Formats: sequence, structure tokens, C-alpha cells
Amino acid sequence: MSDKPTDKEMEEFWRGLADGAHADQIPKMRASFMCLSILDGTVDVKLALEIGLALLLDKPLVVVAIGKNLKISRRLRQIAEVVVEGEVFDEAMKAKAALAIEKLVRRRREGSFQ
Repeated sequence: MSDKPTDKEMEEFWRGLADGAHADQIPKMRASFMCLSILDGTVDVKLALEIGLALLLDKPLVVVAIGKNLKISRRLRQIAEVVVEGEVFDEAMKAKAALAIEKLVRRRREGSFQ
């Protein structure tokens, strides 16, 4: 017995992902001035779609990496406006994330971002 999905199951998965993106993610990303992506070490299609949309729509990207020793790729660091690293319940990490977002909001008000 194989755990590999059938072609029909894969087609349904991709169709659902595309439909969801067109109905939900793309309009929300267009309406937002930035993208906040939370990384926990899991790489999935929805995260990839989120980051890709942020790039395609020229949105500032804030990456919040949760977990000890979480590896963040060099390229993701290059495209991110800010990378904040820490633990879920770490008050210092929360403060860093809030400050990073506040700075982006201020820059937007000053006209640095769309």
C-alpha cells in the first residue's frame, strides 16, 4: 500500500490551492502594504506562495523565524526587509518584531513604500 497521492488527488490539491490563492491570498496581498511570514522550519507550498506573491507584488517582507537554530536561507535573508529570530514566548523577539513592523509603517507614511 502506497502513501503516494494519486494523480487525481494531486490535481485536486493544486486546483484547490490555485482557487484559494485567486479568491483569498492574492486580493489580501494586494490590499496589504507588507507581508509577514512566520517560519517554523516547515517548508510548504502555502508559505512559498505567500513569499512569492509578496515579491511579485513588490511588498516589503518581514520574516519571523520561530525556533532555536532555525536555518534561514541566504536568499530569503536577502529579499526580506527584516528577519526577526527567536522563540514563541520570548518577549525580546516579540519586541523586535513589533519594532520592525513599526519602522516599516513609519517608512510607508513617509512615502518610502507603496
